[in-house]
Amino acid sequence: EGSVGVEEIKGMEALPPALARVATGQEIVMQENIPGTEVAVTLVTDKAGAVCVLPPAVIQTEHAPFYDALAKRREGRVRIVTADWQQDERLKKAVAAARAAYDELGCEGWATFDFKVDASGVKLLEVNSIPTFSAYTPFVHQLASAGTSPAALLDHLVEERLTNG
Repeated sequence: EGSVGVEEIKGMEALPPALARVATGQEIVMQENIPGTEVAVTLVTDKAGAVCVLPPAVIQTEHAPFYDALAKRREGRVRIVTADWQQDERLKKAVAAARAAYDELGCEGWATFDFKVDASGVKLLEVNSIPTFSAYTPFVHQLASAGTSPAALLDHLVEERLTNG
């Protein structure tokens, strides 16, 4: 899982101690903090083979500095709200970007696209071909908002693979 071991560094003075913590020969990735609200857009293939958009999930941090590994497993760290993307221009752009990436990457089944969204636009953070399944993750909230469940989706995907190879 990508967010395990992630920490937020606020200022250059905090960088040397953080680097010392990973000086065990591990590879690290450093990236600039991207401002905005985190939004997850999940696309799934339905029984007819059409690509469908699940209601996008807006992730609001409450008792976490950002949407980290603990927030995906512990209640109360974030609030996940599914949104009517057709009524919000920024979410429309995120859905369009997710659909373009889904097609360009040749995705099948499902994929979740994580974005940061603010007044300046939509920025893709990552693509998850196997989203985390827990009660505190966007994917489960999106499925519930769409009137289905992880079990129903998995049943559909297994049936599709058995039928179509």
